[in-house]
This record gives sequence, C-alpha cells and structure tokens, in this order.
Amino acid sequence: MKTADNGVKEKLRLDTKLEAEAAEFLVLGHLLLNRISAFKAYVNFPGYDLIATNADNNSSARLQVKSRYRTDWDGFIIKNLNCDFVVFVTLNLWLWNAKKEQ
Repeated sequence: MKTADNGVKEKLRLDTKLEAEAAEFLVLGHLLLNRISAFKAYVNFPGYDLIATNADNNSSARLQVKSRYRTDWDGFIIKNLNCDFVVFVTLNLWLWNAKKEQ
C-alpha cells in the first residue's frame, strides 16, 4: 500500500507493459509457427493487437491479446470488443501474496 499526498492509501500497481508486449509476441510466434500469416498492429489500434490473414480466402481476423503476470490472477476486463478473437495468455511469473518460507 502506498499513501498519496492527500493521505489516502492506494494499492501499488505494477508496470506490466513489457510483459504484455511479450505476450503479444508469444501469440504471434505461435501463429507463425503454425503457418498462419500474422502481424502485430504496432500503432495502438483500439480493440485488437494482432491481425491474422489468409491470402487464399482473402480474409483476416483481428485478435486481442490479454495477459496476466501473476499466478494468482482473478479475471480480467475487456474494455473494447472490436475484435474477432480474444487470446488469453497466463505468464505465471509472480505470486502477489507469496508468504516467505520459514
């Protein structure tokens, strides 16, 4: 907990932008390894992070990647469903309420 200037206690929020980018590249890598043409939308497109394409069918799918850094995550919020698929990646890198071994 962190105390703000006005004396109100606030929860600390971890900066997980790097891990979120890694999750997007992880999904992109899996798509490419499965011979699905895909690319990352590098500019912040609202609603999706990746685009998978099929040149034979002249079609594409927009994918939104959601990731969780902690092992004890409890859901996630999707603010914009302007996509065709939502891919959820659990990174399981850190336990928030880990107790020290005695």
